[in-house]
Amino acid sequence: MSYQTRKIKAARDRGRRMAARRWEIDRARRETLACIDPMQFPGLILRRIVVIDREVAVREAVIYDFDSRRTAAAKLRSILSAHHE
Repeated sequence: MSYQTRKIKAARDRGRRMAARRWEIDRARRETLACIDPMQFPGLILRRIVVIDREVAVREAVIYDFDSRRTAAAKLRSILSAHHE
């Protein structure tokens, strides 16, 4: 196996390990949030956006103070996309 092939494989394996760890942490965070009583919820809602299309379909995004910019942007993109029709 050539040097470059080994380096590419090592980088790919490292990326996969890092992604798996991120998913594991995110999964644990979501499970914890799902178990919390709504009255005891630790987050503060920064923005709540409701999109109503043709008075038929409704989508909502809630952005909390603990959401990252990336997560908040993904929530906005998901509700503003026209693919939900």
